[in-house]
Amino acid sequence: MRPLAFSCKAAKASNGRVRWHRCGDSVAYYTNHYQGPPASTFRSHLRKSASTSSKTKHPPNFSFLSTLSFVYISQYSQDTVYFAYSYPYTYTMMRNHVTALTAEHPNTVKTSTLCMSVLGNELPLLSISDFASSSPKQYAVVSGRVHPGETPASWMMLGLIDFLVSAHPIAVQLRRRFVFKVIPMLNPDGVINGNLRCNMNGFDMNRCWSHPVPNLTPPVYCAKKLLKMCQQTNTPHNPVRIFCDFHAHRCSKRIFFFHFFQLLCVFPNIVVDQRIFLYMDAIILWVLRSGCFPYFYLNAVHNLYSQIVVSIIQQR
Repeated sequence: MRPLAFSCKAAKASNGRVRWHRCGDSVAYYTNHYQGPPASTFRSHLRKSASTSSKTKHPPNFSFLSTLSFVYISQYSQDTVYFAYSYPYTYTMMRNHVTALTAEHPNTVKTSTLCMSVLGNELPLLSISDFASSSPKQYAVVSGRVHPGETPASWMMLGLIDFLVSAHPIAVQLRRRFVFKVIPMLNPDGVINGNLRCNMNGFDMNRCWSHPVPNLTPPVYCAKKLLKMCQQTNTPHNPVRIFCDFHAHRCSKRIFFFHFFQLLCVFPNIVVDQRIFLYMDAIILWVLRSGCFPYFYLNAVHNLYSQIVVSIIQQR
């Protein structure tokens, strides 16, 4: 993938019409000779922090780091140029969007704080529903941007939120039937500091769902508490109907799902309402109305995502 560039002089000369754009030639991405820390170090640290003991010792599993190289020729001298892997979506952009939503839709959107990050940044929690209706509602929990480098997840989250608060007939029906608990950005520290996957403690929080630690991975810990709270609030016949976590992928193109239908054989007590996926199809089609993403596909769950889903199901 070609990187993105933002030229300050080009933006000024065009009165803001020239913004982020693809650039660069001779783009290469390859493994270098520098070694990263062994994966066993992360596992042992996480187990100790979670106060869990294990006699199994994992051998060091060193991984080599990678290098991205490309050629960029600036059109201006003495210019300041910023580079990015994908179109940026910052923590400030998310906060401004949340503030605008609260002001524009006070009867539809309620904001609170899920928790504070390791560096003290606030994680907004949105509740979207038809709060004027007294009819019983089910919960749908949506989160995104646990991996800071996956900025397309934030753009998809932006589209989803804007749809849910809109006057579209499907959005109106969704608000009447559901309370959407939305966590727009699970890893604000990583987003602010330019991390690719980890938080500021060096943990990939998407690998911490089984045993999140409050002081090391507070967003995942509080997200699981939120899921448990929603599950306990509803009746056994009216559980949390869906939990959707937004990501992006460096290889998979367009729009895709990793679903967990195969887990129904292992956990037959899981209630899956097929109408949820009809709603999801309607939302996807609405988001795609611009024609920018003409296709999407459905992937069967693989081992990593099945482990995450199993940990949430078992501990909820």
